[in-house]
Amino acid sequence: MGKVRFMRKTALVAVALVFVVCGATLADDPECITSDTPAYCAKLALKMNTLGAMPPHAHALWLQGQAMCERGQIRAGLARLRRAMIIVRNGDTQ
Repeated sequence: MGKVRFMRKTALVAVALVFVVCGATLADDPECITSDTPAYCAKLALKMNTLGAMPPHAHALWLQGQAMCERGQIRAGLARLRRAMIIVRNGDTQ
């Protein structure tokens, strides 16, 4: 039963991250893509690149995310790119 609760919480966090990232970009981009596609990976990585200076932890996540997307690990890459964007926008949490 504990594993099911963990999986539900993880799914809710993932959905919340999508809404946070997409909601934050809706003002700039009304056609926000929320799917896990290579195109969205590239778009998010490019958007992160235009934000300017990143804290070291966010930069490391951004590099990992880009590399994972390039290797076809789209969901894991997007998770890192999204986390990096949250850190850049809300401040470093580490």
